[in-house]
Amino acid sequence: MTQINSPGQTSSSVLGPALTRLSAKIAPFVQTEIVGVLIAELQRHFNEHLLPELHERVEAIVERGLAERIEAILARDLPASVESIIDRVLTAKPAQIYKPSAVVAGSVKGEYMTASTPLARDFLHPAYQEFCRIYNLPMQLHRKWWEYAFIYEHLSKGGALRPGLRGLGFGVGNEKLPSFFAGLGAHITATDAPVGANWSGSGTESDHKNLLFQPDMIDRASFDDRVSFEYCDMNNISDHLAGYDFCWSSCVFEHLGSLQNGMDFVVNSVERSLKVGGIACHTTELNLSSDDETIETGGTVLYRKKDLEQLCATLEERGHQVEPLRIEPGTWPPDYFVDVPPYCSDPHLKLLIGSYVSTSVGIVARRGR
Repeated sequence: MTQINSPGQTSSSVLGPALTRLSAKIAPFVQTEIVGVLIAELQRHFNEHLLPELHERVEAIVERGLAERIEAILARDLPASVESIIDRVLTAKPAQIYKPSAVVAGSVKGEYMTASTPLARDFLHPAYQEFCRIYNLPMQLHRKWWEYAFIYEHLSKGGALRPGLRGLGFGVGNEKLPSFFAGLGAHITATDAPVGANWSGSGTESDHKNLLFQPDMIDRASFDDRVSFEYCDMNNISDHLAGYDFCWSSCVFEHLGSLQNGMDFVVNSVERSLKVGGIACHTTELNLSSDDETIETGGTVLYRKKDLEQLCATLEERGHQVEPLRIEPGTWPPDYFVDVPPYCSDPHLKLLIGSYVSTSVGIVARRGR
């Protein structure tokens, strides 16, 4: 019978040229160590999964009398197949690789949801898997799912999601969070901009409230008892929206017209909407490309790291407690993938907005006075 080399002996000679070619293609865009991580991961996957399967198939062919050696079969067919796959992935849709800059300089270590930005490691943590189960989310590396999980994690850790407490949601759209939090026993006031301001809808508060009902999270009677809806101008929060135990928004305050308007909203959400000791959790867009140039006004603005640092400093100066802003680069290949229009759903941790690489970022503050 023809001698079959071990997977490790064969893969280095067969897969090497394809991996070298892949490295050459992405090397101009990403740090050397990230290229090494990606190639090592491909090599491991090839050795542990693909190559043993190929050996088993070829052994069966050899046992039926085919004299051609396995190395000849692999050398003839496999490199072209691997290169074809690489070409297909790299050319199917334009993409970028984000190279970490001073914006994300800092630690790359940490546990679940300790960073203020989406990291691939969070998505494989058991706590995120459990969140997806109870929130009925698909298992995708998507920054929007991360935002919901981030808000839930920090409000939960802060002791806000308990029966009888009151929560205020800003710009909720069709989020599941009002039903989700009400299902945990909280009483929720859900708000959104008036129809025609930043969104188009049915035109009535009762209709919008109906869109928020999630029967897999809460029964109708409990939902009607614990959830209310009203329109709210986030640039001018009504005086009666006060005394809440917690509030939140998910990528909303970047749509208030300017960087300053959004920062003013965060301060007002803490000081006007919460009782002393109440907790606010907001997510928004972070500019990863520059700490200088950005989009400062318009329908969607991009916050720089320095803008958010100033916001945190302002909150602290006014007597509130703010969780540290931790903007980390991540250590896994999906942390460096930049989704470009038309956007896909997985992975979607970073995206291109105009000429800027952007991601989500979370701000957590507790009212201190």
